[in-house]
Amino acid sequence: MKMLLAEVPDANRKALRTTLSVETTFDLVGEASTALETLDLIAVLRPQVVLMAPNLPDMSGAEATTEILRRFPGTQVIALESEGSEIFAVKEMISAGACGSLSLNLRPLALSLVMGS
Repeated sequence: MKMLLAEVPDANRKALRTTLSVETTFDLVGEASTALETLDLIAVLRPQVVLMAPNLPDMSGAEATTEILRRFPGTQVIALESEGSEIFAVKEMISAGACGSLSLNLRPLALSLVMGS
């Protein structure tokens, strides 16, 4: 399963990369730091899943989710929750069409179970 990380804080990015690398069903194909970069990378890399923080520097996670699903309807967006995440922003992403949310503290097995692999 091809995945793209979008605006994951540096402190969590390495841990998430490690988590994804342990699970052979996940292929981390790219990382973006803004919503616009995310949209550009989705167009080129065609990931099935975008793991995205709820707060992006150039638009909200909900706005980015709406735009991703409008341009790339087969892509799943998952909101990534960290200790500093605003619950309201995560709920807005889900209302905009994100298929759910995951904690950045997940272990590989938990991520596999949530992703249905």
